[in-house]
Amino acid sequence: MSLSECIAVLDELYGNDIKKKEGHSDDDKLILVPEKLREFYSQYISMKMPFGKILSIEEGIDLSNKEPFRSEGWFCFGQDDYFSFWLCKLSPDDEGLSFTSWDHDMEEEIDAPAFESLEEMLMFISDDYMNSELAAMCKVSVSGYCKEAMKEMVEVRKAFHSTVSMLELKEKASKGSCLLKDKFHYYQAKKIIKDLDLKYIKVTLKKTREW
Repeated sequence: MSLSECIAVLDELYGNDIKKKEGHSDDDKLILVPEKLREFYSQYISMKMPFGKILSIEEGIDLSNKEPFRSEGWFCFGQDDYFSFWLCKLSPDDEGLSFTSWDHDMEEEIDAPAFESLEEMLMFISDDYMNSELAAMCKVSVSGYCKEAMKEMVEVRKAFHSTVSMLELKEKASKGSCLLKDKFHYYQAKKIIKDLDLKYIKVTLKKTREW
């Protein structure tokens, strides 16, 4: 997967919650970062995601000059919203691996690299976030029932694993809105709605926890 493909996937998953700051870092700074990060920093200044952020090259250089990163040959290019730093080896190991994350609150030592590329690491962390309790949650409601919408109602109810009966769903949605699910992963819900491509009914998401 290329960098552009990776960011396109993240854009599709998280929409406006991906905050990219575009720009080209100076060549004299680019040579200070690992080669596997230079493509990113030649196109972007930084990037904020629901599960963490890629730091600016200046912030990364500053952090990487501190211990234990400097003596162990790591470049610190990002971090999550808790205690983990995102790291890239200045030179890949014998297996071509360069990237890992380090929870400095739980782990005294930094583990060996686990990922070959930035794209592979971001996709792994995104998948992990999507299935974690840290993810943004929402309430799912349905409105706009009509005769032609019955098939869509069945599909929506099944997709969100709702226990609301079809009778209750039909009655409430035809008069206003019906709460389909009280707690659901916000970004998974957005993807479900997009995949269903609904024409008759409206599904509304209300965030109950922000990232």
